[in-house]
Amino acid sequence: MVKNELKQLIDEAYERPRRFGIYQGVRKFKHGEMFKNVWFMHSIKNRANIACESDLEKHLCMHMEFENAVESYRPQPFKLKFDDFSYTPDFLVKCKNGLYKIREAKRLAEAESSKYKEKFEVVTQYCNKHGVDFEIFTEADISKKVLITQNFVYHLMRGKPVSPADMEACYQALKKQDIKTAKLLDVRDFVESLGFDSIVIIQLIAQGILKSNIAPHSVKNAYVSMIGGAV
Repeated sequence: MVKNELKQLIDEAYERPRRFGIYQGVRKFKHGEMFKNVWFMHSIKNRANIACESDLEKHLCMHMEFENAVESYRPQPFKLKFDDFSYTPDFLVKCKNGLYKIREAKRLAEAESSKYKEKFEVVTQYCNKHGVDFEIFTEADISKKVLITQNFVYHLMRGKPVSPADMEACYQALKKQDIKTAKLLDVRDFVESLGFDSIVIIQLIAQGILKSNIAPHSVKNAYVSMIGGAV
């Protein structure tokens, strides 16, 4: 359970509206600033574009789009003030079980440096005290091979959200047909014959409900198999 001061900051972060379809966060930055690049990640889970300060932050966003436990997230949600420094988290994550996490995207060399290691220890203690997990993601936590496939699958989704009801109905239809393993294109044809958009299949794969070897340049040879997870 999130406590006191941090709960208020979390509530304020989620009440903050999008501007021009973008969630940017408390630390304003613009593309072209000195020594600053800005990446924009279109998020289906947040139904908005997410402003990121690094490619690693963007990769973490993609990771969270496919992370089944994550309901939504906000970039740079608030600033925490400590005795010797202030800290703005990269992301506030809202999980489907109602819990929250603070996540930091940092290059491994920086994360292990004395400059950040001491700060992150203080932040970890603060988060533990207030009932929130603090997690650091580095380039070592995100597989390039997986990222390429995730980007490809995300592109296939065309930025379309799919209702949980359609996902459940489609999954139950596949289960009823006892389709254990089949060609992706055959499954697509079957799903479309029932009146569903083929994007539902991609969402089921993204959520880990269906398993597939889908990857760039191999759609025609891709297979889908049932796993049996909860929708």
